[in-house]
Amino acid sequence: MIRVLLTLLGLVGTLLFVALVTLNADPTRVQLGVFDIPAYPVGRLIAGALGAGSVLGVVVSAPFLARSAGARRRLSRQVDELSQEVRDLRTLPLRGDG
Repeated sequence: MIRVLLTLLGLVGTLLFVALVTLNADPTRVQLGVFDIPAYPVGRLIAGALGAGSVLGVVVSAPFLARSAGARRRLSRQVDELSQEVRDLRTLPLRGDG
């Protein structure tokens, strides 16, 4: 159910983005300090800015995601070891038995 809702949300977002790019077809010149970007349609500039922001977000978050994945693997290994230790302790005979 959640997958269907996320798919629908993605489709609606894509349609809105395509509408934004299509409706904003007027060329605009952008000056960023010393950088002078030639006249491009506003929709393309917005698409480029969103794309660059997405790539930058992935690049910046990649080390944190890799570190957390390593920690999760380490903790999973530790849980397995401790579970095995508990199973071993449960099989030991009690002192009074026997």
